[in-house]
Amino acid sequence: MKKFENLFDAYEPKYGLLFCLALAAFIKILLLCLFQKPINADGTLYISIAKHFADGRFSDGMALYPMPFYPALIALVHFIIPNWDLAARLLSIFFMTFAIVPLYFLTRDLFNRHAAFWSAFAFAVSPVFNEWSVDVIRGTGFVFCVLWAVWLGQKALKLEKPAFFVWTGAISVISFLFRVEGIFLIVFFPLFCIVRMLQKPKTAVSMAKGLMLWLAFIAVLGGAGLTAAHLNQMPVNRLDSVTSKADAALQLEFMDKYMERYKALEKLEGTPPFYHGRQNLLETTRHFMYLVYLTGFGKIFIKVIFPCFFVALFFSSWRPMQVQHAFILGLIGFYLLLVYLNLINRDFMQHRFVFAPACLVYPWVGQGLNNLFNRVKNSFRPNFWLFCFLAVFLVVPASKAFHSVVKRDDSVIIEAGRFAKQNELLRDARVLTNDSQLPYYGGLTVDQFETIPNKYEDDYAGMGKIAIKKQIDIIYIKVSDEKDIMPQFSGYRLIKKFPSDDRIIYIFGSAQFCKDKGLLQ
Repeated sequence: MKKFENLFDAYEPKYGLLFCLALAAFIKILLLCLFQKPINADGTLYISIAKHFADGRFSDGMALYPMPFYPALIALVHFIIPNWDLAARLLSIFFMTFAIVPLYFLTRDLFNRHAAFWSAFAFAVSPVFNEWSVDVIRGTGFVFCVLWAVWLGQKALKLEKPAFFVWTGAISVISFLFRVEGIFLIVFFPLFCIVRMLQKPKTAVSMAKGLMLWLAFIAVLGGAGLTAAHLNQMPVNRLDSVTSKADAALQLEFMDKYMERYKALEKLEGTPPFYHGRQNLLETTRHFMYLVYLTGFGKIFIKVIFPCFFVALFFSSWRPMQVQHAFILGLIGFYLLLVYLNLINRDFMQHRFVFAPACLVYPWVGQGLNNLFNRVKNSFRPNFWLFCFLAVFLVVPASKAFHSVVKRDDSVIIEAGRFAKQNELLRDARVLTNDSQLPYYGGLTVDQFETIPNKYEDDYAGMGKIAIKKQIDIIYIKVSDEKDIMPQFSGYRLIKKFPSDDRIIYIFGSAQFCKDKGLLQ
């Protein structure tokens, strides 16, 4: 233990950040190299848009999805790295690796250099962040910008220098270009500044100057963006969605949805196997729906942080609380509250919705790990407890990261796509699929095929009717291997079947298509 402690004290001050960056890059690149996994479904959309941008077809790309910033970055990286999948994934790896830099600076300013090291270390080995770093998602760039914006924002609050206000505004806007949740930071920062000015009148003048610069910068940048979008008649960054959601929130629409479900549960109470007895399961659930939602919400939040690192929060230091701590904790609370209300409104939530607030908790994770490490150094059996410490906070999360990627290693999708591409099956064909990954690896962009609506996921007769109605040439579907019966489509022949451990991919062709391609025996 003494040797480890001496090495740590000697090298951590100079090389702690570099070590964490190297560790993060090593894990992510190893995950990328070892496991052949298809691009996630959202990634096929972003790469399809990027391909349109690279070919100069901007209106076609914008028609697919009105958030062009991330696909444009993929297109730029593609000029250097000609493989689309690799270019997009390396962009994600870059964001998730170098997000460690603002996180390190943020934790150092909030606590100390040692806490900053452990915060960066935990972020580098965190399973969810490593898993998402090899996906093609907007969340990686979003978190990268949010961490920089929050670090600059807390510097602005502490030093009250105009430059920090301007940079906070600039990077907040860039975060909004990745995900619309960036609006949370844009709204919260000026509100917090106003509260700060009311609490501390002595700083009101300097704070007001900085805030006015921030507002002017946001107004100019936002106005320029809206003008450009209006002139080109393009919806940009789902601004209509943001305004409609804000309007719905002000009208308490989530409460209407809550009461809908409340009344639906009330009606079910009299149906078997439930009875009218007091405090039955449905009655209890109905009265405490907000806690049920909160439980599921908390479960997702803890999963994203990772349970081992969530436990470290109980060993963190929460006092004394300075303005920077209050700003970040207030932002986390504001963000989580809005996401929770959105959960109640939509009755649905994905892990990526809490990606940013989970990252902002990591300074306190780092301080908790630092406190634990100090206890280990001063314990009765330091070598044993150091082994346990490294096992829990290094081996377990790193192993989980590798397990998560292995579990999702679905190379049969790539194999099927390679077959379709080599045989030019999808070229000039009308394709119907239940998974955008399949035709993507066959060489198509997402606007070159039809996707089956979710309600027909297991309704093969319904799929067949859609195929006949739309005069589909190829039905290209993914089916769980738990379904032992092979799908049958009237007027379509099986071209190829690709089985794997947990799913089967089928390629069916219409009789006329098979005849034209010479596929009939």
